[in-house]
Amino acid sequence: MRIRFQTATDKEYAEHLVKSNMAPYYQARGIEWDSPRYQMSWKEFDNYEVLVGDIRVGVARFTYDDATTYIRDLQIEPGHQGQGLGSECFSHIKTRAIQRGSSRIILRAFEENPAIKLYRYLGYRKIRAGQGLIEMQLLLGNEHIKPPSL
Repeated sequence: MRIRFQTATDKEYAEHLVKSNMAPYYQARGIEWDSPRYQMSWKEFDNYEVLVGDIRVGVARFTYDDATTYIRDLQIEPGHQGQGLGSECFSHIKTRAIQRGSSRIILRAFEENPAIKLYRYLGYRKIRAGQGLIEMQLLLGNEHIKPPSL
């Protein structure tokens, strides 16, 4: 695996990447970016940088409850998209969720997001839809996967 997750400390980088990657979806819906809300979520979420070697290529953000790992953001730099890094991130996320004892992973995406094809390919299934969003989950079994490197 080429990628690794490292605890994020640069919230300005993360906010810029999420904001710029999500801009087309927000613009299509007339949604304005809410920087104070993002800043508040930084304190509530687990935030990671996605690295290839020592090069930062994205961010991943999570929350949890007893049985679920919620993917709040997984954003890859535009120049690094289409190289399989997203799939590698999802493998890493699945491993981490199993280690946490989660029985499922949940994510949301705008309905026109082309990444939905990847989510389906990886086994995520739609559980809810509305207001232009699709909520998907991956059920986790009793899988034995070696721990990810942090």
